Amino acid sequence: MANIPITVATNNYDRTRAIKGGAIAVNGCDVTYLNMLPEEMLSRAVRYATWNSM
Repeated sequence: MANIPITVATNNYDRTRAIKGGAIAVNGCDVTYLNMLPEEMLSRAVRYATWNSM
């Protein structure tokens, strides 16, 4: 079974660096990590519906 592609968009936090660096894997997923400021994430969500999963 193929892995599910997911995107993680977050700022550079100590709690998410291991995912970004590949030290911690997300089982069953191919992770694309985006380092963004909260303002940019909100802008994309409102303006382009970027983070909608459906």
